[in-house]
Formats: sequence, structure tokens, C-alpha cells
Amino acid sequence: MSPFGKATQPCNAIPFDRSTIEAVSDLTSQLNWSIKLASQRSGVDLIQASKLAIGHELGSAEEWITRLDVDQDVIVLPYFPNAKGTEAIADAIIKLVMK
Repeated sequence: MSPFGKATQPCNAIPFDRSTIEAVSDLTSQLNWSIKLASQRSGVDLIQASKLAIGHELGSAEEWITRLDVDQDVIVLPYFPNAKGTEAIADAIIKLVMK
């Protein structure tokens, strides 16, 4: 699941310049392609969280990714699925298992 998408812009919670955001997005796309290819070659089912999360990246109207927040009392890992993102992945797993 890529934290960055079309709506992602540099800000305090996303302390990267535009070229870094694009580089991370490109690297994530390559990694997702490799995972998809490996799953096809091995015959396993794959839940593509990256596809589920399109439109829910940082900067979107409904983010499924945690932001970098240095002002909070609780440590949250930035750039990982938040509760909504985790729920979407869990729903996809349940749907696959129940098929």
C-alpha cells in the first residue's frame, strides 16, 4: 500500500519534496509489480492492498495511511495503514477466504 498518490503534497506531515514522493511512488509500483508476478508464478492468491488503497493515499479526502505526527503522546508508525486501511485489507482477506 503506497502512502503517496496524486493528491499527496509536501507538508509538515509529509516532509519530502516532490521528487522524493515521486521516487517512492515509482519504487512502490515496481515492488507491487514484483509481488504480483511472484504470486502469479507461484499460483498463490494475492490481495493487492495497493489497488484497494487507490484514492486513499496521504492528501486524499479519505486517507487510509497514518501520517507523521511528532506532536502526539502516542507513537504511531507513519505511512502504514490506519484503522480504515486495515479494515479494508481485512475485508478483502475475509472475502478471499470465504470464496
